Amino acid sequence: MAALAAPRPVKFTLAWLAQGSSLYVYVARAKGMMKARGIDLDIARGFGSMAAAQTIAGGQFEFGIIAAPPLALSVAKGLPLIALATCDYDSTMGVGVLADSPIQKPQDLAGKKIGAVPTSGEFPFFPAYAKKVGLDMASIELVHVDNKVLERILIERQVDAIMGFGSSSRLAAAYGVAVSGEVVLTTLLLYLLMRTAWRWSALRALAICGVFLIVDVVFFGYLGCSETLSVHLVARSMNGTPGKSF
Repeated sequence: MAALAAPRPVKFTLAWLAQGSSLYVYVARAKGMMKARGIDLDIARGFGSMAAAQTIAGGQFEFGIIAAPPLALSVAKGLPLIALATCDYDSTMGVGVLADSPIQKPQDLAGKKIGAVPTSGEFPFFPAYAKKVGLDMASIELVHVDNKVLERILIERQVDAIMGFGSSSRLAAAYGVAVSGEVVLTTLLLYLLMRTAWRWSALRALAICGVFLIVDVVFFGYLGCSETLSVHLVARSMNGTPGKSF
């Protein structure tokens, strides 16, 4: 009898941190869909779409998730990448500020500090956006930070604004009540994954997810009660449309 072929190791990178919107990758692996096709899938967190594009092109990963705008830019720069499918909600680049910020339009960013992640997908497009709305790049200070602290420095008012991704489906890209709600949802989905795909007992799954859920719910309540953390999208698109919330 012929020996069964060993699964082929495949490295896959996310565009950002693992969250509810990228759960399908983990579900496919947990339910054996990859293994059934002879794939041993290794999933790694991302550090921004631009970084994901570079690591895939450089051979660190075979596949990954990259937002469409930085993917197009990477291909235009000569990176050997191919888009296989669109598998997520549509992403919209913008600049976020706290709800009580005096910044109401793109031109108000002059003289302000803007937090940004250089490897994130929206970063290389910001100069084009600034030119479109008549904002002098020399009039702003870009503060380069790690993606893990981007939203926190806005909440702590170390910067006046941050750049990032929004979504027409209202999934928040900025730290606040909406993101906390997504974290709660992700924890609930993890519990379902443990029970249905991994066949864990209810007690074992609850022991792990319960800890996360308590922290998530407490944090969610804190955000809702102690401070207004809703975020205005100063520039929803590259045409300079000001002031929608998400």
